[in-house]
Amino acid sequence: MSAAGRGPDEEGAVSFYRRVVEAAFPGSADPELIQDTVRLFAEMRSDVEGSRGSGAARRFTLRASLRALWDGAAMRAARIGDVLGGVSFDLRLALRQIRRRPLVALVAVLSLAVGMAANTILFSAVNGLLLDPLPVPAPDRIVRIFGPEARSTLASALSPAALERLDREATTLEGAAGVAAFRAGAEVGDRSLLVTGEVVTPNFFEVLGATPTRGRGFRPAEGEAGGGRVAVLSHDLHEEWSE
Repeated sequence: MSAAGRGPDEEGAVSFYRRVVEAAFPGSADPELIQDTVRLFAEMRSDVEGSRGSGAARRFTLRASLRALWDGAAMRAARIGDVLGGVSFDLRLALRQIRRRPLVALVAVLSLAVGMAANTILFSAVNGLLLDPLPVPAPDRIVRIFGPEARSTLASALSPAALERLDREATTLEGAAGVAAFRAGAEVGDRSLLVTGEVVTPNFFEVLGATPTRGRGFRPAEGEAGGGRVAVLSHDLHEEWSE
């Protein structure tokens, strides 16, 4: 189908798909292969729109664009620029499969997304426990505990009363400390910094089995109402403030 015979919606979809393919294979794709792929896309989209309507054509455009981005990312990750012709063939074949079996293509994309998410979670756990553990004597013995939110399935922070009870009555824990993250602005001389910190209970360092490199940790009285406002700086923040 020539450009002159396309409607505004189809022309926009074809132009969008071309930009997606060019972005997916930046600087390395054969212009003729791109042109062939875009031409095939235009023909298939026209068939889908004619047989199933404009809504199906829009969904086809979305699935085809996502597949192009996925194939481009896979090629760059594998560093196989010498097989670009094979990738282009796979992309054209994928277009045909998406048109014939859109549900299968959607399930495949969702399966890949779930698999990538699972791998990310697994790597985060391995990285935290084995590759980049917490700088404390026994990082494998530290757990983070949340309380169940009464009105949803989401986890929530423990209340001060629940934390105190956990620290006092839990038999499987040596101790429990409270942590709540925050961000605030700080001024050092003529500079302003955005600081990420944590409000903790006085036994924080005791539970972690760690001690500050300089100065001291927190005293029990500093956790009471009206207690002193004491802060322990991280090494990086101390170095930045000392510049």
